[in-house]
Amino acid sequence: MSTKADGGEVRRHNLGIVLDAVAPGVVTSRAEVAAATGLTKATVSSLVADLVAAGILEHGADPRPPGAGRPATPVRRRALAVTGLGVEITARHGRVAEVDLAGSVVDHPAVDLTPAATTSPAATVAALAGPIAEAVRARVGAGGAVAGVAVAVPGLVAPGGREVVVAPTLGWEDVGLADLLETEIGRQLDAHGIAAPAVEVANEANDAALAEFRRGVGHDGGVRSMLYLSVGTGVGAGIVIDGEVFAGAHGFGGELGHMIVVPGGTRCSCGKRGCLETVIGGATDPAAAITSEAVEALAVALATAVDLFDPEVVVLGGRLQVHAAALTAAVQAAIDQRALGARWVGYRVEAGVLGPRAAVLGAADRALDAVRLDPRRSPLLTAAP
Repeated sequence: MSTKADGGEVRRHNLGIVLDAVAPGVVTSRAEVAAATGLTKATVSSLVADLVAAGILEHGADPRPPGAGRPATPVRRRALAVTGLGVEITARHGRVAEVDLAGSVVDHPAVDLTPAATTSPAATVAALAGPIAEAVRARVGAGGAVAGVAVAVPGLVAPGGREVVVAPTLGWEDVGLADLLETEIGRQLDAHGIAAPAVEVANEANDAALAEFRRGVGHDGGVRSMLYLSVGTGVGAGIVIDGEVFAGAHGFGGELGHMIVVPGGTRCSCGKRGCLETVIGGATDPAAAITSEAVEALAVALATAVDLFDPEVVVLGGRLQVHAAALTAAVQAAIDQRALGARWVGYRVEAGVLGPRAAVLGAADRALDAVRLDPRRSPLLTAAP
């Protein structure tokens, strides 16, 4: 019994190795995959067959001219067959986007959310479930499938990704968001005979950090640790350590916006006074000036976070990207002056490159991670007779 389990784990691992060897946008022969992975050609052929059946790879045309020897059997990642669907909820709107393993991104229209809707979880679910269900229907209608729905929210999420513990800028506490969305999406899709994908919820700054790490500042693989600061209506931080998002023991890590930087200052939406969010968050105009007080508060918070987590790079995201030219140098100087390790280590401060799409793209990537890690979980494979 353990031998079978071990064998299944080895095959799962090898499927991932073969998938990694077929880079997005590149047509690769089985022989090239075998050479890159060290697996035998017979093993590669068997694994490729599984990945084709799962809708993840597809056969491509032989790039060589006719008569150039034995025909090759190239494969490539199949575009928009299996996707992850990401959703971001803010105090003003909902964003929806899909990504696939081939690197394709599909942006869906944003959903405007009124203040009354965002302060009511039921109203938010009612506004978003239709567009989500329609995106799933469209993907299935095109012969593909959605592996999962991942939702990014501006707040604390309980371990397991089902419940929003608190989202101060939305006025939410103890909301079973995953259950609510699954029920409503399932109701709408059931009428069309389509199984609803599972929903998982996470913090928006964590998802934005994941996207910047994979697709933005860290996309070239030269960064292993990152501190991402997300500034909008609220302020949050996402931390990546050795390529993994750090969420903390209870999923509450990265709440930099609620670090007290002005003791006794303005009351925050969380109930405390003098949080960083009260100084630098909440502006309705993304081009609003960043005051010297805000820069000082930001410097205190980021220098403390740098001392705690020792990242390679600090990424300024959200509204701060508008001010990147002036703000990056000021924050860099503040960290150089305050962070203990700055005497020996050149901490970099950079502007994010994904803009307001960072969180929704990170959520979509997260929705696809289960298939990325274990291609046998492809919904096209599990739905096959």
